[in-house]
Amino acid sequence: MSAPRTPRRAAAGAVVGPLVALLLCLHAPAAAVAQDAPPPAPDAEPEPGPPAEPADPCAGQPPDAPIDFDKPRTELTACELSRIDGPCKGVPVTAIDRDQPLAAMDPCALWRLGFQWEGYKAHDPSVVAGLVAAVPGLVFNGLGHFYQGNRWVGWRLLGTEGVGLGLIAAGILTVAAVDESSAFDDVGIFGINLGGVLISSAYVMDVIGSSKATKDTLPAPTGLLDTTRPRLAFQTLLSDEFDCTLAHPCHFLELALDADLGFFVLGLHTLQHVLRDYAEYTAELGLKLRQGREESDYLAWFFTLENASFDRKNFTVLPSVTEQTAILRFETTARLSLNLGQILESLDNVVDVVSMGIGFAGDAGYRAAVPGKRTRGYLIVEQQFLINVHPDVMIRPHYIYSESELVGPIARTIGAFGADVLWTPWRGLGLEAGVLVGSGELFSLNATWDF
Repeated sequence: MSAPRTPRRAAAGAVVGPLVALLLCLHAPAAAVAQDAPPPAPDAEPEPGPPAEPADPCAGQPPDAPIDFDKPRTELTACELSRIDGPCKGVPVTAIDRDQPLAAMDPCALWRLGFQWEGYKAHDPSVVAGLVAAVPGLVFNGLGHFYQGNRWVGWRLLGTEGVGLGLIAAGILTVAAVDESSAFDDVGIFGINLGGVLISSAYVMDVIGSSKATKDTLPAPTGLLDTTRPRLAFQTLLSDEFDCTLAHPCHFLELALDADLGFFVLGLHTLQHVLRDYAEYTAELGLKLRQGREESDYLAWFFTLENASFDRKNFTVLPSVTEQTAILRFETTARLSLNLGQILESLDNVVDVVSMGIGFAGDAGYRAAVPGKRTRGYLIVEQQFLINVHPDVMIRPHYIYSESELVGPIARTIGAFGADVLWTPWRGLGLEAGVLVGSGELFSLNATWDF
């Protein structure tokens, strides 16, 4: 028999019982509602939030840290690439597929591989302005830009032409007033050629700068620099000076190795006649005294040592040939390479390379290749334009005044003119065809490989 409950315990039971019943009643509807509710959609997207800010490639690094422009672009960090104005600014750094064609590479990859690249420049095309610059502008440089309304640039180009004409006039007067054996004769010839270099630069800037479309188009690289480049060339010479006629042309093979190592430029060349006993061996060292922001902008000093040897009986056409059968030649030249886009904003992808200096032949050789006619010293003036017409195609019109080339000057004061076309079907491989016209004609086929 159970003990009777006390009044306090009985009161507690009376209170707890109804509370438990109430909780059970409340729980039952809630569970039913939860079971009857449809399941959430599995592909429901979360509410869009504010866009995430891109990661700062320079986070944790000092904002003014110096950039080493001497190292290859492929070794630049993401932070350094983001701080340099160019096609890689603001572009994530990715691996470069070196096996794909150049045309398939994006601008950042081409720039990192060492190709010169100009930034975006808005300039409307004008075929009429180009024709004005090419035809009447041949007499008055700058007319193409005057036609477009860009008078400031037009006056600059016209002024450059005026300085060039002044140098040519002074050179002609000097040459006419002094003896050919005088040192002032060479000074006059130098003035004539320097004036021609200035006029040709102004003319090219006017024609291309006034006609080329760069608005909403991608510019093209102007050439691979900072590289090692072996070259194999086959050359055909037509020249009465060397008894190389159309019926019996002279053929040469050339092997060369050029290396651009940043501050230093090295070159080793050998030129061998296929049949005759004629050979040239050349070693060249270049020191870049001043490097611009881009690889194509520099001032350098070059030193060249060359030995030419031949069999005298193969050059009987020249009565001045002596018994000397070997010539040692030394040249020193200053070379200025400048992307013309640095001067004229509407002109991109055109590099103007000008070399000027003097050479000394060890035996006072005629053109330092066949002895016995000229003085020991001779002038060297060279200009070449590197113009891209396609990411894989470059044209190179050039001019050279030198008595050391197989093709000499057209006249005593005018050098030889030439043009080359370079095609790069794959990265590294270059195929080139060219011609040089002066005292003779030199035709060449070249194959190069960059690595």
